[in-house]
Amino acid sequence: MAWVGWLYTKLEDYSFNIRNLIISAVWFVWHIPLWILGVMVEPLTFPLVISAACIVVMTRFIYSWFRRESNEVFWPTIAHGTVNGGGFFALSILSEPENISIIIDLIGIVAFGIILIIQYYILDKKRV
Repeated sequence: MAWVGWLYTKLEDYSFNIRNLIISAVWFVWHIPLWILGVMVEPLTFPLVISAACIVVMTRFIYSWFRRESNEVFWPTIAHGTVNGGGFFALSILSEPENISIIIDLIGIVAFGIILIIQYYILDKKRV
């Protein structure tokens, strides 16, 4: 999260959408060595690349929304950990390697949705 926070502040002159597309691209490239080394789900397949790109872009926009609305790095960090934790939990309980990356991404999206709902209500109450 440290380099993302640094880059987020360096791109303040850009619109919210452009800033997040740039950060998403860098964030996606940052994950490639982890896939190649097998630290993350393997093997590196086309469906994995597409699903990972989608999850990186979707989550980046929502993490940045958390950052913008709360003016803190705490909530995006919690959301990121929740999505990763949901994915690693799925990986640990599923034994079928076929399409596991897509299943992990779906579980991550669900976990992220839960955090989004909770965060929305927290931020909504903060504004009142």
